[in-house]
Amino acid sequence: MYFFSKYFIYSKNFYVSLLFLLPMLFLYELLCFLHYSHKDYQLRNSADVFIKNIFNNNNPSINIFLTFILITFFLWLIYHNYKILFKNGINLSYLLLMILESIFWSFTLIILMQRFDILLLQIFRQDSISNQLYLAIGAGIWEEILFRVILIYISMKFFTILLKFKKINSIICSLLLSSLLFSLFHYMGDMGDIITLNSFLLRGFAGLILATIYVNRGFGITAYTHIFYDVIIISFPVLIES
Repeated sequence: MYFFSKYFIYSKNFYVSLLFLLPMLFLYELLCFLHYSHKDYQLRNSADVFIKNIFNNNNPSINIFLTFILITFFLWLIYHNYKILFKNGINLSYLLLMILESIFWSFTLIILMQRFDILLLQIFRQDSISNQLYLAIGAGIWEEILFRVILIYISMKFFTILLKFKKINSIICSLLLSSLLFSLFHYMGDMGDIITLNSFLLRGFAGLILATIYVNRGFGITAYTHIFYDVIIISFPVLIES
């Protein structure tokens, strides 16, 4: 019991989540470079583009530079909080368990969505598994940063400080708001899906599940859950067609 109680505290820590997510962030940029370094454009996750456009523009070189800055910031936060992470060494068994837990939640999400006879995914179709993997990783990282880390934090402050809601009411309202905006985001832009009430509500439901995982289990596990869900959904059709 002590092992698991300590695991739940350790795995939910934000700085542990950053350490946990760094390999995926490196892989995302590596795959982007391999696929688009010889082209004059980059196909990137919409949330990634949205966040980086706040700082500048669509220039591919600047996108890579901004990601490098983000990685450097992650590393600084990890180093600044090294006592949490390295006091007794990096617990590899905990990190492995975080991966297994993320896989469990991803299959749970798939099972829940299958009960509605639909598996929702908004990823531009490509021919290669590596490109699908690149887009799945991007969705897991950047959509969770935007809709869970940033949006839930801001909305919690809004409902708690400005509207004086009780904490539990602030959490509920924040989860619902982030989930609805998460759903709406998939219909925006040139590659957005055609909106229907059914798909909008189901995407909101999926967003609510991810938001609930985020509040209870932290950023790292939620991002990996999203990544694994997308990878599982996109892999089988591509493998069958290839």
